[in-house]
Amino acid sequence: MKRVLIVDDDKWFAESVGKSLKHKFRVATVGTAEAVFPAIEKFKPDFLLLDLVLGGKNAVTFLNEFISYDDLDGVKIVVMSSAAKDVLREDLLQIGVAEVLDKTEITPEALCQTLETLK
Repeated sequence: MKRVLIVDDDKWFAESVGKSLKHKFRVATVGTAEAVFPAIEKFKPDFLLLDLVLGGKNAVTFLNEFISYDDLDGVKIVVMSSAAKDVLREDLLQIGVAEVLDKTEITPEALCQTLETLK
């Protein structure tokens, strides 16, 4: 079963997304960018669902650090953010993000379908 690590400081949102994915994926959540690398080491995710607006280290800084690790090439990053309309999708795709989704509009079914497409 594929693994999904949800990175979002909105605990309610992260938990609700996690519940909607648990029937098809193993799911773990963290609330900060700083917690991602230890969680990756322990959980070994196939997908990273990343909110762009996080407390502490911002997601763009995290993404730049993430792509510098060659051993993480297999982890597909899906940005899910309410700020998705404000970012340049093409810029995120150029640095290795697999998909950019608006978390105010995405449905659980569409999210599962997106992840299954990226497998």
